[in-house]
Amino acid sequence: MNAYRFARAHGAPDDVLADLSSAVLTSYRVYLDCKGEHDWVPEVWDGCDGERCQKCGCCMYMINLDQCRDIVIRPTLLALNAVEEGQYSRSAEQLLLGTLVVESAGKHLKQVGGPAMGFFQIEPATEEDIWKNWLRFRSELRYVVEGMLSEDISRTQQLATNLCYACAMARQVYRRSPLPLPDPGDAAGFGRVWKIAY
Repeated sequence: MNAYRFARAHGAPDDVLADLSSAVLTSYRVYLDCKGEHDWVPEVWDGCDGERCQKCGCCMYMINLDQCRDIVIRPTLLALNAVEEGQYSRSAEQLLLGTLVVESAGKHLKQVGGPAMGFFQIEPATEEDIWKNWLRFRSELRYVVEGMLSEDISRTQQLATNLCYACAMARQVYRRSPLPLPDPGDAAGFGRVWKIAY
């Protein structure tokens, strides 16, 4: 995943990015197949001691993806779906989880060498555009998203500090796209949507 982000940030050709993206999607597909029944083994990687799942390759040092799905992504999407049908689906849930994995590996709250913030790596300009050109015209949805915000911290800062808000904004990035969501478990389809819409 780090290799993909580095290559993309440094203008690698599309064919190189496609190969790297395929490797990321393969890892994510294996994670989906793991269904939370990880086979943890001690391992040293990137200079850190920890545990890595032998089946899917996820590590204990990044955010726990099962908990993130159950405690952050699903409740956030259900809250949005209460006022706008289509915000929640199993596909949306899996797409956001995959986005988190690809964008930040669940460990970077600030983009390395760039402006994006949070586990979903949303740029401040994208966030502002969502407020001005999307939420502005959806008062009920805007009200729900506003309810997720803390009053004492800037919205942009909350992309890194407020997981539910960041998740809601990431969902709107995809929601604004005309692309249909793939079927649940379609990691390659998620990759195509992510590459085009995100």
